Amino acid sequence: MRVALLSYRSKPHVGGQGIYLRHLSRELVALGHEVEVFSGQPYPILDEGVKLTKVPSLDLYREPDPFRVPKLKEFRDLIDVEEFLTMCTAGFPEPRTFSKRVARLLKDRVDDFDVVHDNQVLGDGMLAIEKMGLPLVTTLHHPITFDRRVELATAPTLRKKLSLRRWYGFLRMQGRVARQARKILTPSESSKRDIATDFGVDPARMQVILLGVEDSFVPPTTPRVPGRILAMASADAPMKGISTLLEAFAKLRTERDLSLVLVTKPAPGGRTEQLIETLGIGEHVSFVSGVSDAELVELMGSAELACVPSLYEGFSLPTAELMACATPLVVSRAGAIPEVVGEDGECADLVTPGDVGELTHAIAALLDDPERRARMGAAGRQRVLDMFSWRAVAQKTAAAYEEVINDYRAEKAQGGDVLTVDFDRLGLKAGDRVLDMGCGAGRHAFEMYRRGGDVIAFDQDAAELENVRNLFVAMKEAGEVPEGAEADVKEGDALALPFADGEFDRVVAAEVLEHIPADIQAIQELVRVLRPGGTLAVSVPRWLPEVINWKLSDDYHNVEGGHIRIYTDKELIDKISKAGLNFTGKDYAHGLHAPYWWIKCAVGVNNDDHPLAKAYHKLLVWEIMKQPKVLQLAGKVLDPMIGKSMVLYFTKPLSA
Repeated sequence: MRVALLSYRSKPHVGGQGIYLRHLSRELVALGHEVEVFSGQPYPILDEGVKLTKVPSLDLYREPDPFRVPKLKEFRDLIDVEEFLTMCTAGFPEPRTFSKRVARLLKDRVDDFDVVHDNQVLGDGMLAIEKMGLPLVTTLHHPITFDRRVELATAPTLRKKLSLRRWYGFLRMQGRVARQARKILTPSESSKRDIATDFGVDPARMQVILLGVEDSFVPPTTPRVPGRILAMASADAPMKGISTLLEAFAKLRTERDLSLVLVTKPAPGGRTEQLIETLGIGEHVSFVSGVSDAELVELMGSAELACVPSLYEGFSLPTAELMACATPLVVSRAGAIPEVVGEDGECADLVTPGDVGELTHAIAALLDDPERRARMGAAGRQRVLDMFSWRAVAQKTAAAYEEVINDYRAEKAQGGDVLTVDFDRLGLKAGDRVLDMGCGAGRHAFEMYRRGGDVIAFDQDAAELENVRNLFVAMKEAGEVPEGAEADVKEGDALALPFADGEFDRVVAAEVLEHIPADIQAIQELVRVLRPGGTLAVSVPRWLPEVINWKLSDDYHNVEGGHIRIYTDKELIDKISKAGLNFTGKDYAHGLHAPYWWIKCAVGVNNDDHPLAKAYHKLLVWEIMKQPKVLQLAGKVLDPMIGKSMVLYFTKPLSA
C-alpha cells in the first residue's frame, strides 16, 4: 500500500508523536509498504526508505524563541496570517493550519496514495481529504481534554484560566473531526473510553493497538547507580505530576542519600525550578535533555528505580521503555498506565495520582527491597517482550488500512458518492438557490455546492447534518467550490418545511418519499417552496428491482425508517402532477447495482462475506474507482432495463 502519514509536529525525542511516527513508518516499510511522511516543524527523524515531505509552518513555538514575531517576508499566504493571529490571541493554531496546508498538497497527489493516516492532527482540513478520494485512518493517542482539565485545576489566577481556555480552543475542532473519522486507532482501552466520553466518538469505530518498544531498550550491563531515581516527563506540565515526585523526593532526602534525574528540559524560572528551590533540593536534582537513543537507554538502566507520577496518560511509552530496561517502577494508577504495567506489584507498584505520602512510602519500600526490585525488573522486561512490538503495531495498522480502504470503496460502490440526479437536466446554474430535501450524508448537496449553488441541505438527522456542515467548510477551505457559492444545513420535518413559498430555484428529493408515510403532504411542501419556473427532481427505487428485493428478503425493508412503499412511475407522476407541477421527463440509474442488491437479499442483507456478494462488490468497486469502458457501456445498457433508481423531473408553471 502507498501510505501518506501526517503529523503537524514530530519532535523525535520528546512527546510520543514523533516517536510513533518514526517507528511505525519504519516497520510499515519493512513490511513492503511505501510510506511518505508529511510533517510540520519540528521535523521527525526517519529511517531509510521513508520519504519526508516538509509542510512548513511559521514555526512560532521553536526554540529558543517561542511565541516569536515572524518577519513580514515569512508570510506566504492567508493560512500563515491565520496562524500568527491565532497565536497573538492566545490560541494554538497548528492542528488547524497544518490540516489546511496538507489538504492543499494532497489535492494534487490523490493518485499517489491508497490511504492517508492522520497522527492526531484532527483539523478541519482532514475532512476534505476523503472528499478528494483518499480514505482516512486517524490515530488519537488520548483526548487532550485531560490536559486541559488538569491545567485549569492548577491555574493560579483567573487570568491564567481564561488564557488556558483560549489555548485549548482547538479541542472543539478536534472533537468535531473525531466524531466524523471513519476509523480511529488508539493505544489503550483507557484512551478508547475517554475518547468516547469526551469527544462523543462511537466506540465501534475505534480500535486499540498497543504501542511498541525499540529493541535497543535493553537491561544495563553495568551496575545501577545506588540511590538514583529517574523520571521522564515534561517538567512544567501539571499533568505529568512532577511536583508530586519532587515533594516525595524532598521527604525521602531527609533520611536517605538519593539523587533524582529528570529527563526533560524545564522552563527557566518556571514552576519546576521554583519548587526545587523552595524544597531546597537543587543540588540533588539534575536535568538531562537532547541525548541520543543510546545515551537514553544507558540512563534508563542506571537508576535503581524509576517513577511515573502522571495524573493521566493515554499510554506512556516511556513506562514501557523503562520496563524493557528491566528498571523497577513506581507509577500512578492513572489513565492507561495500569494497562501498560499489569497487575499491581508485578512490574510496578501503583499509587494514587497526586498523593505525596503514598508515593513517598512506595519509593522507600522498593528502595529497601533489592530482591523485589530485581524480580520486578525482570517481569517488566518479559512483559515488554510479550506485548510491545513495533512490528506487531505495523501489522495491525496495515490491516486497519486495508479495512478502511475496503470500507471506503464499499461505500462508493453502494452509492456513497454516486449521483442519481442529472443536474444538467435539472437546469442547475451557479447562483441558484437550491434545496436538498432529505439530504442524508449530503452527496447531492455537495455536488450542487461544487457547481456554484446556494445550497440548503435539509434533514431530520442532526448528526448527519453536523457532518454535512463540516464537509461544506472543508470543501470551501480546500478550494473545491467556486467563488460566491454558499452552503448551509437546516434540521426539520419534511411535512412542514421551514422555508418561504417559492424560495428555491431547484429542489432535489433523492430516495426520500419511499420512507415517508404522508408522502402527499411532503410532495405539497416541495411544490410550495419551489418558485414558479423552478425545477424539481425526485428519485425513488424503481418498481421492478424493488419488488424483487422485497420478495427475496423481509430484512431489506422491515427496519426502522426503511422503505414503506414501492412506487410505479405512473403513480408518482400522478401524485406530483396533482400537486401542481408539470412532468418533463424520466431517467433510470444504477443498473449495475440492482443485481448486487438481489444477491444481498438472497444470501442475507448483512452477509457481506458471502462469496457471491464479495465478488459482485469487487466488480462495483472496479466500476466506481476505475470507470472501465466495458462497465460504463454495460451501465448504459442496463439502466433503462433494470436501473435501481427512477428519477422524475418536473417544472412549476409560471402561473396557476
